[in-house]
Amino acid sequence: MGLLRACCACIPQRYFLCVFIVLGMVTCYLMRGSLVLALNEMTFRINKTVETTEKHQFCPMEETAAGKGPAEQTRAEFHWSQRMQHSVIKSFYVGYLIAHLPAGMISDTIGGKHVYGGGILLSAVISLITPFLAHLSPYTLMGGRLIQGFGQGCMFPSTSALVAKWAPPNERSTMTGIVQTGVMFGNAISYATSGFILGSFPTWDPIFYIVGVIALLWCFGWYPFFYSAPGNHPFVSEKEKTMIETQIQAKMKQKPKSIPWKSIFTSVPVITAVMCNFGHAWALFTMVNEMPNYMGKVLNFNIQKTGLFSALPHLAMIPTSVGCGYLCDWIRKKNLISITLNRKIFSFAANTLPIPFMLMASFSGCDRPKVIVFFMIMMFFKGISYSTCRALPVDLSPNYAGILMALMNGIGSFAGFAQPFITPFFLHTGDGSIEEWRNVFYTAGVIMTVFSVPFVFFGSGELQSWNDADMEPEPANAESSDADKPAEEAKTA
Repeated sequence: MGLLRACCACIPQRYFLCVFIVLGMVTCYLMRGSLVLALNEMTFRINKTVETTEKHQFCPMEETAAGKGPAEQTRAEFHWSQRMQHSVIKSFYVGYLIAHLPAGMISDTIGGKHVYGGGILLSAVISLITPFLAHLSPYTLMGGRLIQGFGQGCMFPSTSALVAKWAPPNERSTMTGIVQTGVMFGNAISYATSGFILGSFPTWDPIFYIVGVIALLWCFGWYPFFYSAPGNHPFVSEKEKTMIETQIQAKMKQKPKSIPWKSIFTSVPVITAVMCNFGHAWALFTMVNEMPNYMGKVLNFNIQKTGLFSALPHLAMIPTSVGCGYLCDWIRKKNLISITLNRKIFSFAANTLPIPFMLMASFSGCDRPKVIVFFMIMMFFKGISYSTCRALPVDLSPNYAGILMALMNGIGSFAGFAQPFITPFFLHTGDGSIEEWRNVFYTAGVIMTVFSVPFVFFGSGELQSWNDADMEPEPANAESSDADKPAEEAKTA
């Protein structure tokens, strides 16, 4: 243990924590995205019938590797309609939405370690039994996905609580940006590897067993080596621990006796931040839920290319997520503009700059390379959200960061439920034509803009007065979530 402590003390544990949080998010998105892509292989294609005189453009099927004609589905098992497939997708977001507020409250009370790890463990178990549930009926599959969504709904509230305990104020955007790259890496790796795995086995079942085992292996690394606060971490150096706690205590000196619910729910900065994030979430879920379907059944890529090209737009978000985090923190350290103006400019840009490129992709028809490039540029600008808008819970209230992220991401996750519900209303020709899908993208552009405007006028990035309301002195060692750690290792700063 002494040797391990000496080795780990050389590593900044707050960034080591960020990296492992990212890996945890990757496992979550592996489990979440595997089914979205696998639905293309599990279900038969829907015949396209056009009953109107409107123009409808459909893309030709890609040829097989041997060049002997179009690729055909050979392992589809279920005759599920588009509405049924979208019901399977949106069932995940029912549980995802329900979990947010309790996960935020628990994370702020006992710490984020066990909430984050427990949610991933629950998701792993459901992933392992997904093929069994699918063969029973689509409704048992929906039930399993609902439970899996509940487990993953713990993810963002608990990570905000962890960042609030571990991030010095001048590193919040940077650490938040790093943590949020888990979303991009997760979606990209999920689609790319899922496409590869689905193309490597004769059936679609193995993908769920593989990602479930990967998530279990992550859990074995999380519980022994990571803690909810630096004061309880056995491997953090005294220098790093003192620096973190000294800077954070300037704004978070005491422990709240009760949660100021009325102040939170009536706070205009909170309400506008939630609205801005909803616009971001609608665009993100449009890409997460619909891109595999659009690539596979509209542009008619084969399954491996569907996974690869669905992944590329999410990879394009990473440079702006991390780079913009550094830029925002640099601006803050130099006091060039206020934190409020900082958050307003970048959050609004993140929701509006992507729109022209999303629409240009929809007007590119069957020109597959051009479509991919425009979607990548769109998501490049979308990545700005993760180090700006998503940092707002910690900006507004470090004491209630988990609860604020629960509200923000929980209401944002409603977009994940509503978006698969609304999309089928535009698709009147089976899997949909280019023109019908263009209406899906128009809808996303309108929502992104409308929900961003209030934050420009009424938003804030300043610490709110109710953050320190109704306080009592904090005990010397108040991290009950790490009570399982030996007492001799639980030293305070």
